[in-house]
Amino acid sequence: MLALSLAVSAVLGLLALWVFAPLFIALTAGAVVALLLLALAGRTGLTGLTGRTARTLPVAGWWAVALCAGAACVAMLVLLPDRLDGAPFLAFGMGLLAAICAGALVWLTGWLIAGRQPVPVSWWTGSALAGLGAFLALLLGGPDTAGWMAWRDQLRGYEAVPLRITLAEAPTAQREQALAELLQPLLEQGSRAVSHRQSTRFGNSVEHAVVPARWRIEGTLLEVMLAEKPPAPLLSAHVALLEQFAASGPAQAGQAPSWLMLASAQCLPPPRLRELSRLLGQGGELLARARRCTQQRSAQLQRLWPLLAGSVERVEVGEARRFHPWLGLQRWQAVAPPDNPEP
Repeated sequence: MLALSLAVSAVLGLLALWVFAPLFIALTAGAVVALLLLALAGRTGLTGLTGRTARTLPVAGWWAVALCAGAACVAMLVLLPDRLDGAPFLAFGMGLLAAICAGALVWLTGWLIAGRQPVPVSWWTGSALAGLGAFLALLLGGPDTAGWMAWRDQLRGYEAVPLRITLAEAPTAQREQALAELLQPLLEQGSRAVSHRQSTRFGNSVEHAVVPARWRIEGTLLEVMLAEKPPAPLLSAHVALLEQFAASGPAQAGQAPSWLMLASAQCLPPPRLRELSRLLGQGGELLARARRCTQQRSAQLQRLWPLLAGSVERVEVGEARRFHPWLGLQRWQAVAPPDNPEP
């Protein structure tokens, strides 16, 4: 009986280790960073681990060690490979880091008010409550798992398809707004949908988020980074549309392109969505939606034509490469996510 209990406990332990492996790895990374910092500070190390004491580390130093350990835990969850998906545990990691930051901020406030003297017990209590509140606020009010997955991909970088559009001249504010409207469908279709299926005892649910395509203008160069490459026919339709606005295009001959044909090519649903709609018996609804899109897009192109005719010199589609948006530090603008991010 004892052997059976030990075997069951071992199986459950291995199962828990497999399920929570990303969290265990992240916590281990945080602990290693904390031990290294404490060793550097002289608090512990090989001598301390054997029982010999060292000089006392100030309380502020302990807070610094905790912050670094929490940051290491979050960094490990972000950098784990896809086969060890750490995104479901990012809410816990970020909540832990937020708790440490909130607790440290409250304690630091009390320390400064006390004139850099030992902090009263009331401030320690407030520090603990602030940390608990920050942890629960981020855990319950933060993004869902799909949102954390999209945030992780943007932080560590992802494969993107570059599109370089050389303009005839640096655009004015009005033309820049018109270019944003012209590129809006391409940016939406070049955004990557992220989904996460979650199963609980209350049922199954699917969470959705979007890794958005980005664009920026530097002088006469307009760059677009597509988070997901659209199907070849759809991408060709977008490139053909942009070439209609070239200085050597129909604008030179005083002709207006066939907007209805170009708009219909842009509004064509992806093959996977068409197949799914056919299986679900929603083909008619999808066709009606494509017709409405074609009419609206055609009217929009006719309105943008006088503003942008002859403004494009060259359109180039590059090879996919690793892209790091770095939270907008490079002046990349993200497209607003579509209303329905499902593929």
